[in-house]
Amino acid sequence: MTLNAPDHVELWQSVWTASVFDHAQGTTLRAAVRGERLPYELTREVSVDPHEPVVRFRFHLVHTGG
Repeated sequence: MTLNAPDHVELWQSVWTASVFDHAQGTTLRAAVRGERLPYELTREVSVDPHEPVVRFRFHLVHTGG
């Protein structure tokens, strides 16, 4: 399959869902998006540690196609 699209263009133009929550390890912003041209779901989290000057980034990509 050939996909004629610039790198990341679908991610920049998509509508993301987002939430912020507190937990024992700090505060996390979680955002997710589902692919429109390709079958995937991407979740990214940015967490801030309440006790240390640390920011953690986590990405989770799932293929949702057959």
